Amino acid sequence: MSDQTFLTLFALAAYAFAAIFFSAGYYLRSKTRRILDSAVATKGTIVSLEPSVSMSSSSIYKVFRVFFKFKDMQGVEHRVQASSYANPGDCNVGDIIDVFYDPRIPQKAITDPKTSFQMARICLGAAIAAGIVATAMILLPRFL
Repeated sequence: MSDQTFLTLFALAAYAFAAIFFSAGYYLRSKTRRILDSAVATKGTIVSLEPSVSMSSSSIYKVFRVFFKFKDMQGVEHRVQASSYANPGDCNVGDIIDVFYDPRIPQKAITDPKTSFQMARICLGAAIAAGIVATAMILLPRFL
């Protein structure tokens, strides 16, 4: 396989990576935006922290699945698992939190939209970086 063929295949893989991360970031951002556009804000209470584990490239560490409850506009109480995990010490059972929910689907409530938007920005940034690297890999050999 020639060097040019290898660079082209690697660049195509980088473009695929960029497309996947762009799609994930765009989906996450638009999903969170849709929830917030029709959301009702209320207060909720953390009712349970269930231990779980999270793995990184170098270690395994303990995190907690966060469950909270809140009452909707009709006074119906809902118990929901938060979409993100908490590190030890981040929150405690009984803490009061902000809850955003769609009145039509209160089970899809979210607690921290900033985290969702930050993850969307990270995905979009990774997509842009991969696209730049792929483009550089294709164009740079032509100028050298």
